[in-house]
Amino acid sequence: MVIRRSHLIVVLVIAVIGGIWLFRPSDEKQIKKRFRVLTEVVEKKPQESMLTLAAKATKLSSLFTSPCQLSTGSSFLDGTYQPTEVAQVIASLRSRFSDMSLRFTDITIELTEDDTADVLVTARLTGQASGGDRADEYRELRCILKKVDGTWLFSSCEVIRVLDKQ
Repeated sequence: MVIRRSHLIVVLVIAVIGGIWLFRPSDEKQIKKRFRVLTEVVEKKPQESMLTLAAKATKLSSLFTSPCQLSTGSSFLDGTYQPTEVAQVIASLRSRFSDMSLRFTDITIELTEDDTADVLVTARLTGQASGGDRADEYRELRCILKKVDGTWLFSSCEVIRVLDKQ
């Protein structure tokens, strides 16, 4: 009876470990999720509360490595930042809009052996500027993500080109 119970426990432990290994998200899925989270925290809705703004800033800073490189072709944004500074830069950008959304499409991920991912993606920023102008911008981006303690973080982001609207 004791031997049978021991065998049952071993089989259950192996089954649980195997299930965790089989159903864990792939690196590609984890990276795509990071882009979805970035979309959520950059989005701004009209009449957004200060509490929501603070929560988004905290979440935003957790998405980036220290340091993080931004290359946009704009002296306002280009530079090397700490994660909290990236959140401040994005908060400054968000303050120029009454509503804003960011979407990523055409994500191409190339994984390297050193826990780095080279990602090409199309970004679309839409929104209503505080001055009344409507924004609808497309950019092709190259983002480098690094896996730090099992979590994919943005290490650099570079605008490759500005895309014309079709």
